[in-house]
Amino acid sequence: MTAKRAVGAGSNGDHRIRDRIVTSARARAHAQAPDHPSVVLGLDHLRKGEDGPGARLFVEEVSMGPGMWDELPQDMREAFVAHAQTWLDEQSDPEWASSP
Repeated sequence: MTAKRAVGAGSNGDHRIRDRIVTSARARAHAQAPDHPSVVLGLDHLRKGEDGPGARLFVEEVSMGPGMWDELPQDMREAFVAHAQTWLDEQSDPEWASSP
């Protein structure tokens, strides 16, 4: 008899998403530099009001890794789009990454 691993609220695939986020976050830390081409392109989308493409680029190129946008549940994709301008606000603040 095999014990099943408990997964938090949501679908059974949530642990796959979480595991990929953790793994890709470490591997993609370099992509978060303000002058990285993916950051520049993503912010350009947001400045033009293109929140959907900006959010997708953020997820796939800056934070979670290629292919992750399509793996996210619809409600999470909607949340990224709804809050996309927050990333622009953070990147526009010269002190956003400063330590207190």
